[in-house]
Amino acid sequence: MADGKASGGKRPNKRERAASERLPVGKYEDVEFAEERADTDDLEARRRAEEADARAERL
Repeated sequence: MADGKASGGKRPNKRERAASERLPVGKYEDVEFAEERADTDDLEARRRAEEADARAERL
């Protein structure tokens, strides 16, 4: 470890570090939705998620 690298592997590059910082949210994890920061795709995704939740509750 004299070279600053973790033992057993290489150091992550800039792209790998950035990807690890935005890991996907868990399937059942509750997140806060920021309406003021949402774009059209975000609003559509929220609408579809709400519809899917409603269908799941009916089953």
